[in-house]
Amino acid sequence: MSHLREIMQRLGARGAGSASSSSATAALLADYERHLPTCSAAMLHYEWAWLEQHLETLSLALAQPSMLTTLGGEAKVQAMVVEGQACRDLLRRRLEELGGSPGERHGPVLAGDHAWEISHPAIRDHWGLA
Repeated sequence: MSHLREIMQRLGARGAGSASSSSATAALLADYERHLPTCSAAMLHYEWAWLEQHLETLSLALAQPSMLTTLGGEAKVQAMVVEGQACRDLLRRRLEELGGSPGERHGPVLAGDHAWEISHPAIRDHWGLA
């Protein structure tokens, strides 16, 4: 349960404030797209697993009133789902450009760390990011 609490705290911190505007979403997607070309294939596979976990957590939040409250309400969580799906589309395209496909590898992910942020040695080793 502490892992879920950590995820909720990170999502809550990210979700603080008013609902996402289209300019904030555009900026988030531009930043995400900027990182993708710098990622190795292994990093992209980690990122896919991370993003799937992120979207699953948001789906869970939509079904739990207490989680919705923590994250700023249903509209905020729905906006985060839309952002996550848009990031997933960008990631899928990048994987396909490199001749890969989503979900080829599975393993542990850190709730708050995108592929380009991972510093945990065991996670890096598992995903071949050393």
